[in-house]
Amino acid sequence: MSNVKCQSGFTLLELLLVFAVLVLLASIGTGSYFSYLKSTELDAGAKEIGQALKSARDKAMTGQNDKNWGVRFANGTSDFYEIFSTAGLTYESAVAETGYLKSGISFQSPVEGNNLDVIFTKISATTTAATTTISSNFGGSKDMTVSSVGRIN
Repeated sequence: MSNVKCQSGFTLLELLLVFAVLVLLASIGTGSYFSYLKSTELDAGAKEIGQALKSARDKAMTGQNDKNWGVRFANGTSDFYEIFSTAGLTYESAVAETGYLKSGISFQSPVEGNNLDVIFTKISATTTAATTTISSNFGGSKDMTVSSVGRIN
């Protein structure tokens, strides 16, 4: 009879290797998740701005309040946009709605300290062609373009 003991379990080296692989996979997964999250926030911001433009265009097409309707994009300390009505083709402070960009999202165009007005004429909803751009602090940007006939992309 021999006195050989049979031990079962893992060696320290095996445990360290498994732990290293798990750390590597977690770091890759976390980076991908945050990239996806920021991309989703950027898409949501672009969708909100597109809805604001469509709302203003629809109000102009129906001739609501017998006025033109527009959206002002304001790039300042807190970036926001306003849906407003106007009797002419310039901004008036008859604001119907105000929306703020989420944290980490900002206007790239118009540039800091400036505004961009997109005004749709009543009934025809024509406008001056314009593009506004939002960007994420973590990279990536989205353009929203309005054609002279009121088409929103």
